[in-house]
Amino acid sequence: MEGAIRLRGRCYRTRSDWATDRGPAGAALADSTGDATSSTGGTLVIRTQAQPATAGVVTPQVSSSMADGNHTISASSSGNHISNSFKSTVNIANWGTYAELLSGTATTKWTGSGKGTVDIDNHYWVTGLFVTVSVPFGASGNIFNEGVDYKGHQTNSTKTTDTASGAVWSGPLFTFNENETADWSVSGNSYHLTTN
Repeated sequence: MEGAIRLRGRCYRTRSDWATDRGPAGAALADSTGDATSSTGGTLVIRTQAQPATAGVVTPQVSSSMADGNHTISASSSGNHISNSFKSTVNIANWGTYAELLSGTATTKWTGSGKGTVDIDNHYWVTGLFVTVSVPFGASGNIFNEGVDYKGHQTNSTKTTDTASGAVWSGPLFTFNENETADWSVSGNSYHLTTN
């Protein structure tokens, strides 16, 4: 078949046929790590290289499964007179090429004495290729890290909860991640805790 892609004994008419068979991550792998050379007969041969186990991993994070369906991610931690927790539900669809934040709740509590002012940041991001992100009203986005932040501020408090929903990512997605950061100011002292 002239102009076809031949890979491991299978022949594909187009790169999109190969991507459909191998999934978007496979197509991305061929695009990003392969060297394409033409062989006799007009067949394109793609040679791929093994990637280190840490390729595409961003830390610190809590990550969702990338299988299609609704997934819950959660974490909690405490220290430095602060207790943080979050729980979110994300919908992954279209073979890992679409992610929508259905709901999220992040809570921080001051466990020391007195009351204070708190800034909370619930941060969601993905890793992938050619990622686009849709940022809902009330959140802020960052095109460089494919991230969306939901931020809250509370004064004269010992606890605050921030909610999140509506952000959408698309493209070949490798991971969906979340973490929570709380910055407390109590009696002139600053305290910080990030929960992954």
